[in-house]
Amino acid sequence: EEKPKEILEIACGPGAFTRYLASNITHDCNLTADFGLGDAEDLKGFADESVDAYVANLCIHLTSDPQQMLKELTRVLKKGMRFGLSVLGQGDNCTVLTTFPKVCKELEGEIPALKSTESRSIFYLGTKDAFIKLVESAGLTVDYCWYQYTAFNCMTYEDYARCILNNNKGTMAKLTEEERKKVEELLRKRITEKFIEQKEPAGIEALLLVGRKP
Repeated sequence: EEKPKEILEIACGPGAFTRYLASNITHDCNLTADFGLGDAEDLKGFADESVDAYVANLCIHLTSDPQQMLKELTRVLKKGMRFGLSVLGQGDNCTVLTTFPKVCKELEGEIPALKSTESRSIFYLGTKDAFIKLVESAGLTVDYCWYQYTAFNCMTYEDYARCILNNNKGTMAKLTEEERKKVEELLRKRITEKFIEQKEPAGIEALLLVGRKP
């Protein structure tokens, strides 16, 4: 199988997976990395069939038009070459992401600012059937699709609170001091019940898919 030389990574964030890729490339190539802002639904900076591999972790379920993102993937990837995608798995298995929204749901009656305005769940592609169907509808071939769970290194309430609240600073910023205290009190109770007392760490489940362009 031909080894990739030009790898396009979408939504690389701080570059953690980029560094992992770089440290695990064993074939000869001129190893350089270029970072830039772009639009996964409009890769106008890349010519047709110009990349040897395409990677997009935990982002396609956040795009406004996943079909358009896959259309662009298909356009820029060379024939016969591989791509890798991942999305969030099922909500019940992504406790580090769902604990805070559940607390908000419990309190939204007395704190209206906690009412969700989300029009589409971030877990809507988190089943194998839905994810495979979406990718195959773009004319791509799916080779493997599997769930992978990662437990977070949280031991105390402070660990959990730091991890969970850091992802929800925007929501907390909209609340009064009294409202924030109510949220934090209920969050402490739910974290203690679900994780600390049960001796089960919070975690996140991802659904990973590897395929190729025919």
